[in-house]
Amino acid sequence: MIELILFIVVGALAVVGAVMMLQSNNAVHSALFLVLTMGCIAFLFLMLNAPFLAMIQITVYAGAIMVLFIFVIMLLGAEHAEPEVQPGVGVARYRWFLPLALTLAFSLLFAIGIGLMQSSINLQGTTEPLPQVRVFHAATDAGAVDVLADQTLIAQGMGFNVASDYVTLPPGVTTFSFATDDTSLTFTTELERGTTHTLIAYGAGADLQISAVLDDYSTVPTERVARVTVFNAFTGAEAIELVDFRSEFRDDDTVRLTEPILVGAASEAFVQPEGLIDWAFVPAGGDESTILTRVRQFEVERETATLFVLTADRVPEGVAVGGLLPNVLP
Repeated sequence: MIELILFIVVGALAVVGAVMMLQSNNAVHSALFLVLTMGCIAFLFLMLNAPFLAMIQITVYAGAIMVLFIFVIMLLGAEHAEPEVQPGVGVARYRWFLPLALTLAFSLLFAIGIGLMQSSINLQGTTEPLPQVRVFHAATDAGAVDVLADQTLIAQGMGFNVASDYVTLPPGVTTFSFATDDTSLTFTTELERGTTHTLIAYGAGADLQISAVLDDYSTVPTERVARVTVFNAFTGAEAIELVDFRSEFRDDDTVRLTEPILVGAASEAFVQPEGLIDWAFVPAGGDESTILTRVRQFEVERETATLFVLTADRVPEGVAVGGLLPNVLP
């Protein structure tokens, strides 16, 4: 908005200087008005990020050439374009030139300003892409899940540990409906332009719950790292932590990669160097020897965003254990 105001003010000053150059009876005054117009043009070049052209405009045109013009004008004694006449002698011709020129100039300037303002508003509204949403089914014993976004089907018959493709939705408040054979649930959230969300259905059986995770696709500090986020969909513990035991022969080199993550919550995204990892999920605040599940020989690829979802799967014996679904987001 400031650039638009500066353009209108400087452009109007340049037009006024050009008109006064043509209307002035004194040749020196006309030359000075021309210098003013060239200075305004140099300022417009600066607004267009062209400092070299601005300096050329000032040094060559407003400087050297105009000094030569004024020198010649004063040398020839042609300060006045026409001899002065006494008041009342003669009739001024073409009096309508000045108001017509000013009207046309300001009309053109106004039209250009309106066009720039509208283009600026359109650019502000369309630079950010539309929001994208996908769904991940992490609810044990819930059966297949159908998902609707404001009565529009975006996923159908999703099985356990299955993620849908991203769908593009309009920005604004959106109501999602999750339906299984036993229950249905609605979840409302606001979608903003330029954001990407993962809706995670978790829980067990008819106890279906929904959470939204904002996928972090921001740039990473270097080219050889990735961004990792963890979501806790394991209801068997109040909170979990992701740890790296490092060496198996030392007990004092364990690194906690996340803060305690409550059920239905996601960790802060952290940066991880590329390569193979050997991590473990443990109950928060408990004995590190109690391992819920491990992530072994998983390759973290550079310049990716990885979302780990800790789920509750069932083994043939019927005992609930911690399952893990790594999901690499390109």
